[in-house]
Amino acid sequence: MSNLMEAGLLRLKREKLFWCLTALMGISAIALCLGQYPDIARYRAWVEAMPENEFYAGLLHDAMDLGTMFFQWAGVIGQVMAVLAGVYIGTEYSDGTMRNKVMAGHKRSHIYLSGFLLCTLGGALFGAVFMGAALLAGLPFFGWEMGAAETAMYLFCGFMETMTFAAVCNLISMLVPNRTYGLIVNLFAVTGLCLAGIVVMNMLAAPEFINDASMSIDGVPVQYYV
Repeated sequence: MSNLMEAGLLRLKREKLFWCLTALMGISAIALCLGQYPDIARYRAWVEAMPENEFYAGLLHDAMDLGTMFFQWAGVIGQVMAVLAGVYIGTEYSDGTMRNKVMAGHKRSHIYLSGFLLCTLGGALFGAVFMGAALLAGLPFFGWEMGAAETAMYLFCGFMETMTFAAVCNLISMLVPNRTYGLIVNLFAVTGLCLAGIVVMNMLAAPEFINDASMSIDGVPVQYYV
Protein backbone atom coordinates (compact mmCIF):
# COMPACT_ATOMS: atom_id res chain seq x y z
CA MET A 1 0.00 0.00 0.00
CA SER A 2 2.81 2.40 0.88
CA ASN A 3 4.56 1.60 -2.40
CA LEU A 4 1.36 2.39 -4.33
CA MET A 5 0.96 5.71 -2.53
CA GLU A 6 4.59 6.67 -3.06
CA ALA A 7 4.45 5.85 -6.76
CA GLY A 8 1.10 7.59 -7.12
CA LEU A 9 2.34 10.77 -5.44
CA LEU A 10 5.40 10.82 -7.67
CA ARG A 11 3.24 10.42 -10.76
CA LEU A 12 0.76 13.02 -9.52
CA LYS A 13 3.65 15.42 -8.98
CA ARG A 14 4.64 15.04 -12.62
CA GLU A 15 1.07 15.23 -13.97
CA LYS A 16 0.71 18.44 -15.98
CA LEU A 17 -3.09 18.33 -15.85
CA PHE A 18 -2.98 18.29 -12.06
CA TRP A 19 -0.95 21.49 -11.91
CA CYS A 20 -3.09 23.10 -14.61
CA LEU A 21 -6.23 22.40 -12.56
CA THR A 22 -4.49 23.73 -9.44
CA ALA A 23 -3.55 26.95 -11.22
CA LEU A 24 -7.08 27.22 -12.60
CA MET A 25 -8.53 27.08 -9.09
CA GLY A 26 -6.22 29.85 -7.90
CA ILE A 27 -6.94 32.04 -10.93
CA SER A 28 -10.69 31.48 -10.46
CA ALA A 29 -10.49 32.67 -6.84
CA ILE A 30 -8.60 35.82 -7.81
CA ALA A 31 -11.00 36.53 -10.69
CA LEU A 32 -13.97 36.04 -8.37
CA CYS A 33 -12.60 38.57 -5.88
CA LEU A 34 -11.75 41.07 -8.60
CA GLY A 35 -15.19 40.68 -10.14
CA GLN A 36 -16.79 41.47 -6.79
CA TYR A 37 -15.38 45.02 -6.65
CA PRO A 38 -17.80 46.51 -9.25
CA ASP A 39 -20.73 44.94 -7.41
CA ILE A 40 -19.62 46.53 -4.14
CA ALA A 41 -19.38 49.95 -5.78
CA ARG A 42 -22.80 49.53 -7.36
CA TYR A 43 -24.47 48.37 -4.13
CA ARG A 44 -22.81 51.17 -2.17
CA ALA A 45 -24.19 53.72 -4.64
CA TRP A 46 -27.67 52.24 -4.27
CA VAL A 47 -27.42 52.35 -0.47
CA GLU A 48 -26.33 55.99 -0.56
CA ALA A 49 -29.18 56.85 -2.93
CA MET A 50 -31.82 54.88 -0.98
CA PRO A 51 -30.59 54.49 2.62
CA GLU A 52 -34.04 53.47 3.81
CA ASN A 53 -34.05 50.35 1.61
CA GLU A 54 -32.75 47.45 3.70
CA PHE A 55 -32.57 45.14 0.71
CA TYR A 56 -29.67 47.04 -0.87
CA ALA A 57 -27.95 47.27 2.50
CA GLY A 58 -28.14 43.48 2.76
CA LEU A 59 -26.69 43.07 -0.71
CA LEU A 60 -23.79 45.37 0.20
CA HIS A 61 -23.17 43.48 3.43
CA ASP A 62 -23.08 40.11 1.65
CA ALA A 63 -20.87 41.45 -1.16
CA MET A 64 -18.30 42.74 1.33
CA ASP A 65 -18.13 39.44 3.23
CA LEU A 66 -15.22 37.30 2.07
CA GLY A 67 -16.96 34.25 3.50
CA THR A 68 -19.48 34.32 0.64
CA MET A 69 -16.63 33.74 -1.84
CA PHE A 70 -14.25 31.70 0.32
CA PHE A 71 -16.11 28.41 -0.16
CA GLN A 72 -17.21 28.84 -3.77
CA TRP A 73 -14.79 26.07 -4.72
CA ALA A 74 -17.22 23.55 -3.26
CA GLY A 75 -19.63 24.27 -6.12
CA VAL A 76 -17.14 23.20 -8.82
CA ILE A 77 -14.97 20.66 -7.00
CA GLY A 78 -17.06 17.81 -8.39
CA GLN A 79 -16.34 18.71 -12.01
CA VAL A 80 -12.64 19.25 -11.25
CA MET A 81 -12.43 15.89 -9.47
CA ALA A 82 -14.17 14.22 -12.41
CA VAL A 83 -11.50 15.52 -14.78
CA LEU A 84 -8.64 14.61 -12.44
CA ALA A 85 -9.84 11.06 -11.75
CA GLY A 86 -10.94 10.49 -15.34
CA VAL A 87 -7.52 11.35 -16.73
CA TYR A 88 -5.25 10.26 -13.87
CA ILE A 89 -6.91 6.92 -13.03
CA GLY A 90 -8.17 6.37 -16.57
CA THR A 91 -4.63 6.62 -17.95
CA GLU A 92 -3.48 3.86 -15.59
CA TYR A 93 -6.32 1.65 -16.79
CA SER A 94 -5.92 2.31 -20.51
CA ASP A 95 -2.10 2.04 -20.45
CA GLY A 96 -2.11 -1.25 -18.56
CA THR A 97 -0.48 0.13 -15.41
CA MET A 98 -3.34 -1.13 -13.27
CA ARG A 99 -2.96 -4.62 -14.74
CA ASN A 100 0.73 -4.57 -13.92
CA LYS A 101 -0.07 -3.63 -10.32
CA VAL A 102 -2.32 -6.69 -10.01
CA MET A 103 0.33 -8.91 -11.59
CA ALA A 104 2.90 -7.54 -9.14
CA GLY A 105 0.80 -8.87 -6.26
CA HIS A 106 -1.06 -5.77 -5.10
CA LYS A 107 -4.62 -6.31 -3.89
CA ARG A 108 -7.46 -4.70 -5.82
CA SER A 109 -8.73 -3.07 -2.64
CA HIS A 110 -5.33 -1.46 -2.10
CA ILE A 111 -5.26 -0.22 -5.68
CA TYR A 112 -8.69 1.37 -5.30
CA LEU A 113 -7.86 2.80 -1.87
CA SER A 114 -4.60 4.34 -3.10
CA GLY A 115 -6.40 5.96 -6.05
CA PHE A 116 -9.11 7.23 -3.73
CA LEU A 117 -6.59 8.76 -1.32
CA LEU A 118 -4.60 10.36 -4.13
CA CYS A 119 -7.73 11.90 -5.65
CA THR A 120 -8.81 13.12 -2.21
CA LEU A 121 -5.41 14.73 -1.62
CA GLY A 122 -5.63 16.37 -5.04
CA GLY A 123 -9.10 17.72 -4.31
CA ALA A 124 -8.01 19.00 -0.89
CA LEU A 125 -5.12 20.83 -2.56
CA PHE A 126 -7.52 22.38 -5.08
CA GLY A 127 -9.68 23.74 -2.28
CA ALA A 128 -6.67 24.95 -0.30
CA VAL A 129 -5.24 26.80 -3.30
CA PHE A 130 -8.62 28.42 -3.99
CA MET A 131 -9.03 29.57 -0.38
CA GLY A 132 -5.44 30.75 -0.16
CA ALA A 133 -5.77 32.80 -3.34
CA ALA A 134 -9.08 34.22 -2.09
CA LEU A 135 -7.44 35.30 1.16
CA LEU A 136 -4.53 36.97 -0.60
CA ALA A 137 -6.73 38.77 -3.14
CA GLY A 138 -9.77 39.55 -0.99
CA LEU A 139 -8.78 39.89 2.65
CA PRO A 140 -7.26 43.40 2.26
CA PHE A 141 -10.52 44.65 0.75
CA PHE A 142 -13.27 42.45 2.23
CA GLY A 143 -14.39 41.75 5.75
CA TRP A 144 -14.98 38.41 7.46
CA GLU A 145 -18.29 37.89 9.23
CA MET A 146 -18.26 34.11 9.60
CA GLY A 147 -17.56 32.68 13.04
CA ALA A 148 -14.97 30.04 13.85
CA ALA A 149 -17.51 27.27 14.40
CA GLU A 150 -19.33 28.04 11.16
CA THR A 151 -16.04 28.20 9.25
CA ALA A 152 -14.97 24.83 10.65
CA MET A 153 -18.32 23.32 9.69
CA TYR A 154 -18.01 24.58 6.12
CA LEU A 155 -14.46 23.25 5.88
CA PHE A 156 -15.56 19.86 7.18
CA CYS A 157 -18.50 19.67 4.77
CA GLY A 158 -16.29 20.73 1.86
CA PHE A 159 -13.73 18.04 2.69
CA MET A 160 -16.44 15.39 2.98
CA GLU A 161 -17.82 16.50 -0.40
CA THR A 162 -14.34 16.17 -1.88
CA MET A 163 -14.00 12.66 -0.47
CA THR A 164 -17.39 11.68 -1.87
CA PHE A 165 -16.61 12.86 -5.38
CA ALA A 166 -13.16 11.26 -5.18
CA ALA A 167 -14.69 7.91 -4.25
CA VAL A 168 -17.35 8.02 -6.99
CA CYS A 169 -15.06 9.28 -9.76
CA ASN A 170 -12.30 6.85 -8.80
CA LEU A 171 -14.74 3.95 -8.90
CA ILE A 172 -16.11 4.94 -12.31
CA SER A 173 -12.62 5.43 -13.74
CA MET A 174 -11.62 1.95 -12.57
CA LEU A 175 -14.75 0.35 -14.03
CA VAL A 176 -14.60 2.00 -17.46
CA PRO A 177 -11.54 0.77 -19.39
CA ASN A 178 -11.53 3.62 -21.92
CA ARG A 179 -10.13 6.86 -20.52
CA THR A 180 -12.30 9.14 -22.69
CA TYR A 181 -15.50 7.29 -21.90
CA GLY A 182 -14.61 7.20 -18.22
CA LEU A 183 -14.11 10.96 -18.20
CA ILE A 184 -17.48 11.52 -19.89
CA VAL A 185 -19.26 9.19 -17.46
CA ASN A 186 -17.58 10.98 -14.54
CA LEU A 187 -18.80 14.37 -15.73
CA PHE A 188 -22.34 13.11 -16.27
CA ALA A 189 -22.38 11.37 -12.88
CA VAL A 190 -21.12 14.46 -11.05
CA THR A 191 -23.61 16.70 -12.85
CA GLY A 192 -26.44 14.32 -12.01
CA LEU A 193 -25.43 14.21 -8.34
CA CYS A 194 -25.25 18.02 -8.19
CA LEU A 195 -28.69 18.39 -9.75
CA ALA A 196 -30.13 15.79 -7.40
CA GLY A 197 -28.59 17.66 -4.47
CA ILE A 198 -30.17 20.92 -5.61
CA VAL A 199 -33.58 19.24 -5.88
CA VAL A 200 -33.27 17.71 -2.41
CA MET A 201 -32.10 21.02 -0.95
CA ASN A 202 -35.07 22.86 -2.45
CA MET A 203 -37.42 20.25 -1.03
CA LEU A 204 -35.87 20.54 2.43
CA ALA A 205 -35.97 24.35 2.29
CA ALA A 206 -39.64 24.42 1.29
CA PRO A 207 -41.89 25.93 3.98
CA GLU A 208 -44.07 23.62 6.00
CA PHE A 209 -47.12 25.69 5.18
CA ILE A 210 -47.85 27.62 2.00
CA ASN A 211 -49.73 30.86 2.42
CA ASP A 212 -52.51 31.44 -0.05
CA ALA A 213 -55.43 33.81 -0.25
CA SER A 214 -58.96 33.62 -1.55
CA MET A 215 -61.73 36.15 -1.90
CA SER A 216 -64.83 35.75 0.20
CA ILE A 217 -68.29 36.57 -1.03
CA ASP A 218 -68.22 40.12 0.34
CA GLY A 219 -64.90 40.88 -1.38
CA VAL A 220 -62.69 40.72 1.71
CA PRO A 221 -59.53 38.62 1.15
CA VAL A 222 -59.27 35.72 3.54
CA GLN A 223 -55.88 34.05 4.15
CA TYR A 224 -55.71 30.36 4.78
CA TYR A 225 -52.97 27.71 4.93
CA VAL A 226 -52.50 24.69 2.70
